[in-house]
Amino acid sequence: MKGSKVLFTLFFTLSLVVFFSLPAFSQSRDELLKYKENVVMAPDFSLQSLDGTTYRLSDYKGKKIVVLETGSST
Repeated sequence: MKGSKVLFTLFFTLSLVVFFSLPAFSQSRDELLKYKENVVMAPDFSLQSLDGTTYRLSDYKGKKIVVLETGSST
């Protein structure tokens, strides 16, 4: 009984993954190229760290970066 529940859960989960991933694979090459043409690049900006070092976005061109911004009321 326990094994059949596991198999059912596995089959159901796999079915959901396949069902919801179909639209992503149904896009034509032309649609994907059109999307790529409409991508907007981020403007160049600079940030200063706590130790005074200045970092510019253009220094990291071609690399993946993550910008974490925190706010303060002071």
